[in-house]
Amino acid sequence: MSDIVATLIDGTPITVSVGDPEVLTAIAAATSVSVYVPAAGVGAPGPQGATGAQGVPGPQGVQGPTGAQGADSTVPGPAGADGAPGVPGAPGADGAPGATGAQGPQGATGAQGPTGLTGPQGNQGATGPTGATGAPGSPGADGAAGATGPQGATGLAGPTGPAGASGVTWTLIDVTLCSVARVSGSFEITGLAGLTIGKPVTLIQLPGPYVNKGTLADEAEFGMITVSGYVSAADQISAVWNSHNAITGSVKLAYAVGV
Repeated sequence: MSDIVATLIDGTPITVSVGDPEVLTAIAAATSVSVYVPAAGVGAPGPQGATGAQGVPGPQGVQGPTGAQGADSTVPGPAGADGAPGVPGAPGADGAPGATGAQGPQGATGAQGPTGLTGPQGNQGATGPTGATGAPGSPGADGAAGATGPQGATGLAGPTGPAGASGVTWTLIDVTLCSVARVSGSFEITGLAGLTIGKPVTLIQLPGPYVNKGTLADEAEFGMITVSGYVSAADQISAVWNSHNAITGSVKLAYAVGV
């Protein structure tokens, strides 16, 4: 450590104790002071001379290398003193209106008030429209039978009517319908005489027994047919038939002409 005499720019002499001259040089550069380092055996400098005219600025020096970053201090510095209270700020603007709150629950129903006084009777209403005509009533019961009147005079006898027709004559026949089972077909009844062409002929199926079909009268139950015919010639009847079931062989019929 050595004492170094420095002189401020305004001429004030100061003494600085510095262990490293480079530190003093750095202080002088940062604080704009002139530094004088006396040689051994040399007296203190005289007073500051008058400031000379400002010299021409020299060219800018080359930028030095960036110094190494200093180590971070882990010890916090002392807390600073509290500053004086600030001037109160201007009142803030009113905030936006808040959202409408949720509706509260419905209050309990109040007690029923006393019955009010009866109001005055209103005016009589206008006559309503005529009602619709009612439905006719049920017919009345029949009156009692009147008394029997006196016997009228006997009328004149009418003319005698024509003689009545004779009863229907049915003729029984066996007819072969077909040799292969079928559900419809036709046939003729021949060998007749004196018939009127075009007259209708009624034919009905008889229960049996049928030719080559046993002795029981039950064939119509198993093979029922419907037959219709007419007089196709003076000696012939033509007929057609149909059935719900396929049948074959012969059937027993009865026919009447003109019925």
